[in-house]
Amino acid sequence: MALPYMVGAVRQALILSPAITVPNDRISTRAPDQVADPFIIVRVVSNVAVSAEVEAYSPLLHVRVQCAESATGDPETITHDIAAAAQTLLARLPVTEYQGSYFTTRVTDGAQPLPVDDTRGIPVFGSYLGVELLVHA
Repeated sequence: MALPYMVGAVRQALILSPAITVPNDRISTRAPDQVADPFIIVRVVSNVAVSAEVEAYSPLLHVRVQCAESATGDPETITHDIAAAAQTLLARLPVTEYQGSYFTTRVTDGAQPLPVDDTRGIPVFGSYLGVELLVHA
């Protein structure tokens, strides 16, 4: 069986959690055009085969929470709080089925501040966490 695209599994967990206050359409693999409100980017940064005998893989994902200046508060605090909620959720996620595979999660880094992104003409603040999955395909 082929390894599913595990970004979808983490995105699904974030969307289903009432603790994550970011709208579903702002949890994606890329940044939206409008960055004033918080958004979450989930990306695979590496993927290692743990065992070919049992089809086990260990993808490492980065979950980035970002936003520009906000009328609702300090963007650094907002992004940290959302990243911390995601960290708690993913650290406690039980064994989960996704597209015929089962996975567990382990938070490796988090909730840490990101450097300010000035590439959009306005400062975009953020926090990130690293999440390692153990997937049995």
